[in-house]
Amino acid sequence: TGATGPTGVTGPTGRTGPTGPTGPQGSMLVDFALVTFPGGTPTSITAGSAIQFPTTSNPINTPSGSRITVPSLGNIVIADTGFYQITFGVMQSLNNATASIFELRVNGAAAPVYQILDYAKNVNVSQMMNNLTVIVEITVNPSTVTLVAMTTRTIDSATSSVAGGPSAYVTIVKLQ
Repeated sequence: TGATGPTGVTGPTGRTGPTGPTGPQGSMLVDFALVTFPGGTPTSITAGSAIQFPTTSNPINTPSGSRITVPSLGNIVIADTGFYQITFGVMQSLNNATASIFELRVNGAAAPVYQILDYAKNVNVSQMMNNLTVIVEITVNPSTVTLVAMTTRTIDSATSSVAGGPSAYVTIVKLQ
């Protein structure tokens, strides 16, 4: 046998093959929501009850396709697993100077100590929003987040001169 000859000219490209199957659904890389309880009217929250965040006005400021919803009063649903930064705040009524405790619960479970907002309002302070920021790992899809009063309290953001702003809020930002 003799030496190998030169490579021939490349032939034409063949037909495109069939479309492959659809891949698995990915999760949103960015997701966030603001949920508020409107102020202006004093609202009593009974010990052991969740703050009844309304469904019609919540969530506020979410991206298209957000997996964070408020499908029923007081229930914030996160339909994606991952780590979330959750900040919540409550404004206590003017005439209530005793200690207040609010828990951030996930799927009804009692909150670990770092998810409990425990404070006492000084009678000389007219209004003050008390806040707490925590990192929560959501491992069950979907999960329900509630903000539960552990002491009976009246919340309100109305002052003697202006009514407005939320009486309570929750912000949720997906970290990963």
